[in-house]
Amino acid sequence: MRAGADNGVRMQNPSAMPPDDEHGRPLVFDIGDAKSMYFDFDGVQSSMKRGQPSVLDVDYTKTMMGFMLAKAQPEQILMIGLGGGSLPKFCFHNLAARITVVEINPHVIALRDEFEVPADSERFCVVQADGADFVHNHPPCFDVILIDGFTQQGQSPQLCSTGFYQDCFNALTPGGLLVVNNLHSTPAFDQICQSVAEVFEAGVACVDSREYGNCIMFASKRGSVSTRSMSLSWALHNLQATAREQLATEFRRILRTLETTEGQRRLDEVDP
Repeated sequence: MRAGADNGVRMQNPSAMPPDDEHGRPLVFDIGDAKSMYFDFDGVQSSMKRGQPSVLDVDYTKTMMGFMLAKAQPEQILMIGLGGGSLPKFCFHNLAARITVVEINPHVIALRDEFEVPADSERFCVVQADGADFVHNHPPCFDVILIDGFTQQGQSPQLCSTGFYQDCFNALTPGGLLVVNNLHSTPAFDQICQSVAEVFEAGVACVDSREYGNCIMFASKRGSVSTRSMSLSWALHNLQATAREQLATEFRRILRTLETTEGQRRLDEVDP
């Protein structure tokens, strides 16, 4: 994507940007009716529809919300990676959970008002910290942990190790779920898959998003991720109509994908 007057793309304050530092400074573009965040021009980091800040505008975020099929009403959610706040905003406005967002990049946090991220409160807070440091030795209080910690270099190295995912496992409640946004095109893709599988063993399922090459990994602390423990009706039951409309089609696709995977696994067990 190239910024220019002919395509309706406008960059926010490009000349006012200070020099780059270790974290990288995101760019913000107005593109039609959307406001989008980029670290470079290879892919969008986050996108928000103007006037509809809590709508999930990027496809993979709807896939990540698939945790609701198994955990419809979590009490505490941890998110590592803020971006433009698509997932935090959606969860804040549609779930009753207490939400903690950990973001290492102060320049991303500085854009929270521009992307209409909720103010800190008793139920919502943004913490500037390294996500790996935050979960290390953290007590097991989170029902859901969402990992979406991409930088301009891809997934942060500290969010790829077996040790990090062991810390996530330990920070989950007994029936807790981990959801990881993994990108097929990044060098760390296989390492992340291996690290999650090593910690969660059989309790991992993967669903590719419709766009952008994202692989969303679901991992359960209790055991295998199975459609037998999921409910579409319960996942959608307490959502307002606009939220149900956003998620219903994607949730059905996730269930079909997992059912196909489970069926193939059963065939492999019968005829190895």
